[in-house]
Amino acid sequence: MVSALAVAGGVIGFAFAGFTGWRYLKKGRINNLCWTVGLVLWGLVSLLEAFADPATGGWDANAYRIYYVHSASLVALLGAGTVYLLKEQKFGNAFLAYTILVALAFSVASGFAATNPVELAKGGSIGGSGWAPEGAWIRSLTFLLTIPGSLILIGGAFLSWWRTKTVYNLLIGIGAIVIALAGVIARFVSADYIPLGNILSISLMFIGFLYATEEMRVKSDQAAAAAKPAV
Repeated sequence: MVSALAVAGGVIGFAFAGFTGWRYLKKGRINNLCWTVGLVLWGLVSLLEAFADPATGGWDANAYRIYYVHSASLVALLGAGTVYLLKEQKFGNAFLAYTILVALAFSVASGFAATNPVELAKGGSIGGSGWAPEGAWIRSLTFLLTIPGSLILIGGAFLSWWRTKTVYNLLIGIGAIVIALAGVIARFVSADYIPLGNILSISLMFIGFLYATEEMRVKSDQAAAAAKPAV
């Protein structure tokens, strides 16, 4: 069940990335690029989780490091994309630079953190329990990415909803809350809920994105029809 949910979450993540990537190629805009990279990472970490099968030894230590680092990095990248979408260019540049630097430092630091072979062998959704007690300090670094990323992603979506009262911003905001809550539950209660939280979150945000795309297409068509001279 967990593996099936993780696979589904990964497939939706890559499909979502395909849509945002197409928009980036078509229209440019760095918000689309940030979301595309973040969603590719979403798909990657979901599939890594799905295929960390206890029957074949569970997690490889390096795969776990990639999974753990980028589970946090993707949240910050989605937050950076949200800042650009709100047309806060300077803050967006600063936050994106911060995200990249912290993610790189996090990646390097994870290589020095000891893992727990017993926990890694369990495979699947193990959250941060894959680190050995002497390597548990690495878990504190996730807050440098997940907290600001989540606050910006949630705050930006609800600010947009407050301004426009559009359903799609509300869906994206709720999806962002779900993934943030899943992370909190994984850390303090159980990591078993990660796949369910991930698939609910990515589904809500993807539906919101598709809804927004369709609404913008309709408005564009209406504007083009209004501008067309009468024959």
